[in-house]
Amino acid sequence: MRIDNRILDNLGVQTVTGFIENRIFCGWQDYFAKNDNAFDGMIIMRKGRSNVIETGGVIFVQIKCGKTGGYKVLRNIDPDHIGVKVGSDYIESHRERWNKVESPSILIFIDADNYNFDNPDNKALDGYWVDLKDNAAYCQSNRNLIRVPKKNKLNLHTKSEFHKLCGDKVNEYKLDKLFIKNDDCLPIALGSVENYRELIKLAHN
Repeated sequence: MRIDNRILDNLGVQTVTGFIENRIFCGWQDYFAKNDNAFDGMIIMRKGRSNVIETGGVIFVQIKCGKTGGYKVLRNIDPDHIGVKVGSDYIESHRERWNKVESPSILIFIDADNYNFDNPDNKALDGYWVDLKDNAAYCQSNRNLIRVPKKNKLNLHTKSEFHKLCGDKVNEYKLDKLFIKNDDCLPIALGSVENYRELIKLAHN
């Protein structure tokens, strides 16, 4: 059964938001669709649960959600990866932006193959992530694909992996000094740690 892409898009964002906020206890900030420019949102990294501390780490996120025959491609020659078929033109037009931000940028793929759309409470959704700045993420034999390692499954260990991705120097800057610059929709100011939910804004040159 073919599922409308808008349903899959919403399912992907909801799944990622729930994982970030409720399972690894970090912050999530959506980008409004009209401001979408290679990213769907960002993760604000935190440590602790009862006494939450903002680390200064920020990860920019592109989300894709799909099924086999859509975004999801499995290849016998690459059994350790899921291929996410976004198209070579899409990769070419977005890769510069993924690389341009100073903070890490990742793709999170939500696998909807086992999701029961007739019984939405029965959620069987697995998620996987890949570093979009890693050249190994891009398939040389099929340039339509982004290669997502199956070992990078979203689980409770993912938080420590995200901390490592941010590196050791995240506490040396503040969010209010972090800007993304790009000719299409930028600069985007990310605001202070305390007000990050309200202060992501689109500014015009």
